Amino acid sequence: MLNDLNFFGIDQADADRAPFFRLAFITLLLVVVGLLFVVIELNTDLDHLKLKILSGPERGYFHQLGVQLAGEAKKHKGKLINVATGGSHDNLQELRVAAAKGGVRFALMPDGIKYPDPGRYQLVARIPKPLTFFFIGRRDNGYQYLADLKNARIGIGPRGSGNALIAHYLLGDKDLDGLDLCLSYFSQKEQLEKLRQGNIDAAAFLTNMDDPLIIEALRSGLEIISFANAEAIVKRKPAFHLEKVFTGQFDHVNLLPKKDQTVFTVESLLVTNKGAARADIVVLLNLLNRAFPDFIEYNRSQAQNTVLSKARDLRDFIENGGPNVLDEYAPALVSVMPPANMFHYVLVISLLMNGLGIWNRIRLWQIDKTRAELEQRIIQCFGENLSLVEIKNLNAQATKINDVNLDQINDLVDRYQQLLLRCKSYTSSMVTPMGMENVYRYHENLISEQLTALKKML
Repeated sequence: MLNDLNFFGIDQADADRAPFFRLAFITLLLVVVGLLFVVIELNTDLDHLKLKILSGPERGYFHQLGVQLAGEAKKHKGKLINVATGGSHDNLQELRVAAAKGGVRFALMPDGIKYPDPGRYQLVARIPKPLTFFFIGRRDNGYQYLADLKNARIGIGPRGSGNALIAHYLLGDKDLDGLDLCLSYFSQKEQLEKLRQGNIDAAAFLTNMDDPLIIEALRSGLEIISFANAEAIVKRKPAFHLEKVFTGQFDHVNLLPKKDQTVFTVESLLVTNKGAARADIVVLLNLLNRAFPDFIEYNRSQAQNTVLSKARDLRDFIENGGPNVLDEYAPALVSVMPPANMFHYVLVISLLMNGLGIWNRIRLWQIDKTRAELEQRIIQCFGENLSLVEIKNLNAQATKINDVNLDQINDLVDRYQQLLLRCKSYTSSMVTPMGMENVYRYHENLISEQLTALKKML
């Protein structure tokens, strides 16, 4: 008889499952809280900044810029190591091998240099401290156009330096080959001395506008070469911009320069290779934004003249007007999962939860449909006039139940038993959405009441 079968009641099953799920929930909650304490920073310091940056020769423009950025990083509890190099050419070589070996991934570079493989690099940012490209010659040199430099001996700075690379950018066109220019590599101080002595005819200096070396050159009787067709040169060399040096700008008493001059400027760039991590790029952008108040507006307004592609994080940083909330307060989390990927994960989880909701509604419909079918069979056995309470109170001995009806009741009990176990498994399932278990429990109670009424008849 079915009375001898082992029947799993609702209370016993709940008691067996409850400790496990309670422990699992508490453990998960503790893990989540622990992760929040690890990844969330309540301060906005840059203490997660621990990088190296390639600059240039010591006492050079980019090395001094690196010193400034390292000092700014230290002020905000970050660590930026300023690595002196032989110049921009060495920086490119270091960036090229860094992708394979790891290590240094960022470098300060002038705009306008030739990249052997532009696809290997990307532009992190334009720094609001442009360099000035001075062409210095002896007094009354007569150089008004590039064509006037025919057979000229020109010092272009140290080999491999940004100074030399920008000089080649200006003078390296094939249509200037007929000028038979004699380009020589010297340090800036050395070529200034050779220019004074008449050993060279002109010298190129890539430096900041107020470099004392330029003032010294002008005081020694040398003068700035201002090309008459500077606007035409900029049309062909888009990395160049024009700036006016006004009369007496460097010396009000001696009026240096003696008249207004037009010089070229090039932008200072922060460059990286394609292997740079997003978190490293964003923290450097954050550093530059703190070091230069006009950093965002400067990068927003400048035209895209360089052959390098902009880092995606630069575009997001500029459009957002600075770091987003996650970059500011949870840099550790963002370094593992960038916001774009995080959005995709949230979207996938949302779709998954919606899918689980639909699936659970289908399962609930199947349970309800099966229960309704079993209720119809109960009506067939006992008629439509008896309720479950009345069936439960019937005296099984006094009620005439033939063998056919007894087999039907046994089958109903067995079916209800299976349906109850199935419903209970759905109630405690890990994929049942929160709140849906109450609906399953409601059906468990209905099934249990019908099952109890039938068992009384046996």
